[in-house]
Amino acid sequence: MTSSDPERSPRDESTRYLCAAAHLDREFADDAVREFLSVPTRAIPPLPGIDGAAVLREAVAARSRRRWRDAVVGVVVLGVLSLSWLVFLWWLGLAGALSLGRVAEDRKDAEAVATRQGVIVGIVTAIVIVAISGIALALSAPEALARLIDLPWAWWHSPGGWTALALLVVLALGVLLLDRWAVWKLTTTSFSREHFPGREGEDRWAREWQVRSLGVAEHQFALDDVREAEEPVGGTDVVVYRGSLPFVGAGVAYEPWSMVLSLDPAAEGGEVAEVDLVELHEAVTRELVGLGTSASLSPGHRLSGLTACDRVVVSAAELVTRMDDPRAAAVLPDLTERPVEALPPEVVAEVVRRPEEWVRHFRCFRLETWDRALVLTWYLHLGRDDRHLYVEWTPNVLLPVRESYRRIDLPSSAWQPVLGALGRWARLPVTALGRLRHAVAPIPVDWSDDEPTQERYGAARTLRELGAGDELRDYFQLTDLERYAKLVDRQLLRSIGRFLEERGITTTEFMRQATQVENRHVHIEGSVSGAVFIGDRNKVGVGNRGERG
Repeated sequence: MTSSDPERSPRDESTRYLCAAAHLDREFADDAVREFLSVPTRAIPPLPGIDGAAVLREAVAARSRRRWRDAVVGVVVLGVLSLSWLVFLWWLGLAGALSLGRVAEDRKDAEAVATRQGVIVGIVTAIVIVAISGIALALSAPEALARLIDLPWAWWHSPGGWTALALLVVLALGVLLLDRWAVWKLTTTSFSREHFPGREGEDRWAREWQVRSLGVAEHQFALDDVREAEEPVGGTDVVVYRGSLPFVGAGVAYEPWSMVLSLDPAAEGGEVAEVDLVELHEAVTRELVGLGTSASLSPGHRLSGLTACDRVVVSAAELVTRMDDPRAAAVLPDLTERPVEALPPEVVAEVVRRPEEWVRHFRCFRLETWDRALVLTWYLHLGRDDRHLYVEWTPNVLLPVRESYRRIDLPSSAWQPVLGALGRWARLPVTALGRLRHAVAPIPVDWSDDEPTQERYGAARTLRELGAGDELRDYFQLTDLERYAKLVDRQLLRSIGRFLEERGITTTEFMRQATQVENRHVHIEGSVSGAVFIGDRNKVGVGNRGERG
């Protein structure tokens, strides 16, 4: 989104935070790579509110950096174990104590209990194995046990023994220190408000773009696909989804409603003009987009940025079983490629005329607010016959990114990477196996070359949804959500009522149902979470929960 007016160009805060999240949160980076880059035939859904290609590039670089780091430090720990198991056991005891203290201090939820129990079980198991082995060896071969105990001490006093062990320890600490320093420079410089996004290849600190380009070449074709998918295309957008939620990228549903109207003439004995769904779509679109003409109706004149587009939503689970249907073939013409990003008008017209359970047409309206942090999307679906009109309206809310990702804007000391590296170094024996597994194991994917499946073609979540929090962080965000929801709902109902009147259709039944819709109040109290947005008379409010684990 660009504009010549600096006051009208929103800062791309969500992209900035998610670029940083890729380097701060391993789970986020791995999920992003798994969803968008690991399956070459998977659909790329619309990515509202962010620069998806930029975030994915950082996710690839972060994952590559972590894999190199974990491979080196994992091998170092194995080297220490092979040279002196007594030193390793001492280090393991220190790591276990620090890990238990960290878990007890930083995490209080069920996951923390499970993690703490896992660490305890691991340490106790190691001690028990060593003790049992020692007892068994003492009973069966006491001379061999004596030689085994003397071995590490004899090795320490051998030439070069201490030097080799010290080099391994220093190497592990050095790798972790460089890694923490790189992350600290990324979050405080590369992704700061003053420097983001910056010019590619222009280093603002030593080796910046070398760090940010790790592994990118390997995924360049998939990254190019994402970049192309973000460019405007002719025709109607297509979203191929897997799972049960069709509105991929829109967040969580917010008070959806529907109504069925009888197309009866307003005057007794009169005739009803034919209701053309294309004309109704256009009438609604004009009214909703027209809301943006008033600069005082919305903060920052945000309603002027309300956009409209057509969208066809397709179930991936059904798509792969209906390849004999011309509409399915139009969406997925080649089983070895991704589904198409847009459909031609003749195919869309057929979907509008004859919607099926697995493929439906929607008119999509989108509004990005609060520097693209809060995104509202409305989906309108219409159906009719000679006697009835069906209206389905599904608002969705995409919440701001997690609080933990936004902490990059807080002041940060240069000692932070040093302390972080020391803490990770001390806990290495506990984390070594997990690091080695992360370094060598590919990201698992749920699909097979043998047969087409929904996992192979359907999208489930977007990057913004992967990084979204579960609450609003500001009172004004809450009131803006209420404002836009009510304004757009009222304008939609008004445009439908006017359309029916102009065609000589009675609006008595419509007004009754419209009144019920408008009475679905939003109360400014309680807490905000993804779960409360579905249902009638929801209560939403400013959340106050702390950082997620």
